[in-house]
Parts: sequence; C-alpha cells; structure tokens
Amino acid sequence: LNDYLGTNFYSYLAQFRIREACEMLRSEQERTILSIAYACGFNSKSSFHSAFKKELGMSPGEFRRSNQKANSDRSR
Repeated sequence: LNDYLGTNFYSYLAQFRIREACEMLRSEQERTILSIAYACGFNSKSSFHSAFKKELGMSPGEFRRSNQKANSDRSR
C-alpha cells in the first residue's frame, strides 16, 4: 500500500472509515455519532473524533450540522 497508494495501511483504513462515517452521518440522521463511530470500526468516541477532525478539519457533529443546513437550503 505504501508504494501503490502513497499511504500506510492504518492511514488508508482510517480514511476508508471516515468516508463511511460521512455517508452515515448524512443518511442516518436518527443515529447517534457514537453508534456511527462503533459501526465504522472505531473503539471510542474520542478516537473517532480525533481521526475525523484530522481528516476533514471539523468534528463529526459539525459535519452533520453543515450537511443538515445544506440539505435544508436545497429544499427551499
């Protein structure tokens, strides 16, 4: 993976999990952030929050709120 994708396995796995979490945060509004963290393979809310913020520059809650606002703006 290092040569082929330019990243190590753990970074690749974290990126994959964060992409999955983003999809779930958008589509499963009724689900808690902790539940999504566990479903995506993180073992705590803090590890999920740290990885998410490192990858996207915002917390999972901020991401969810920004997507809710974008969706409500589109529906007008």
